[in-house]
Amino acid sequence: MQRFPRMGGALLFLAFSIGVANAGHRSPDFADGLSGGPDYWAVAGVGAGDTLSLRKSAGPRAGKIAELPNGTVLRNLGCRLASGGRWCRVETTGASVRRGWVNGRYLRETGGPR
Repeated sequence: MQRFPRMGGALLFLAFSIGVANAGHRSPDFADGLSGGPDYWAVAGVGAGDTLSLRKSAGPRAGKIAELPNGTVLRNLGCRLASGGRWCRVETTGASVRRGWVNGRYLRETGGPR
């Protein structure tokens, strides 16, 4: 009869161990925080007279597609860690839609295009 309480304790310990082991795991695909994120971003915090580069891939050396001034609204297509920072895949809103990657440091949540 004592065999079952010991087995139950072992199963509880195993379940706890698996939970603790996975607690530190982070997915490389995240938006604002670890998962999810807003539907839209706005470019913010770029220096006066400067722009945020929309790039072909996630990283500062990737080719430029376009330059985006502060206030530009972008649709969020997901973010991930790359080149030592958070890079977000976005698409522009409006008549001429372009897709690419931007440095997440210069993005703030917004309600969408106006």
